[in-house]
Amino acid sequence: MLKFKDITLDSIDEIRPFLFKQNYRTCDYTIGGIMMWSEFFDYKYCIYKDMLYIIGNSAKNYADKSFAVPVGYGDFKGSVLLLWDYCIKNNIPLSFSAVPKEAVPALKSVFRINVERLENWSDYLYNSSDLSTYKGRKYNRKRNHVNKFMKNYPDFEYERITPGNIIAVKEFFSLFQNYVSKNNDIFRNEEKMVKVVLNNYSAFGFVGGVLKVGGKVVAFTIGEVVNDTLFIHIEKASREYAGIYETLSLLFARDLTDKNIEYINREEDVGDEGLRKSKMSYNPIA
Repeated sequence: MLKFKDITLDSIDEIRPFLFKQNYRTCDYTIGGIMMWSEFFDYKYCIYKDMLYIIGNSAKNYADKSFAVPVGYGDFKGSVLLLWDYCIKNNIPLSFSAVPKEAVPALKSVFRINVERLENWSDYLYNSSDLSTYKGRKYNRKRNHVNKFMKNYPDFEYERITPGNIIAVKEFFSLFQNYVSKNNDIFRNEEKMVKVVLNNYSAFGFVGGVLKVGGKVVAFTIGEVVNDTLFIHIEKASREYAGIYETLSLLFARDLTDKNIEYINREEDVGDEGLRKSKMSYNPIA
């Protein structure tokens, strides 16, 4: 029987192995995608017969409950039927949220389902070779921004986030919050969870990069590698430095990309037009 429980920092090591048993390349099936939205969507999880189950509020209607696609080592059809039984016993409709397109045929083989795309919550996926090089005419503007940044700030430094610089990163983010603000619940949740990640950085198993100018942190990014995909969970930079976001993105992708990393996922735009324009400018493939 499925018994769901709260997701906490202590849940990370229990959940993580199941995420490597799928290759959906969707941020909802990463530690960052789960942990950073766990409070906002009231996520709870259950591990039963070698499968990971997650229930939470639906992205379409927060008042409704929905499930992530079960992932793990067990029987997929059996796990979906188990959710059906759970819903009957708890008098709720069976609904799935954040369904990767690769999982749709498997779900349809069990039930007749309707699929609806939620544009605001759709991920942006890129070839890692594109974002780690900016090669080609479609990246002319990106290269120009990077060249301008490097010319204007020749003393810039890029390095990984480490115990030795995490305090400086936290201090930068505190200053960043004073100048960047959006009055909505999604933004407030992100700001809160960035602090949680920074304050518990080693617990998440993430990898991050820092840009410094004059020895001072002016930008940072934090991501997670799952199978062949690098997921960008956090990216913050001081806009007083022209070209800083393009430079940070390039150097982080170049640092992390190897023969095993084929894709980079820059996640959803949550309906923010500025984010949508920015993510489109990097030429997504999906």
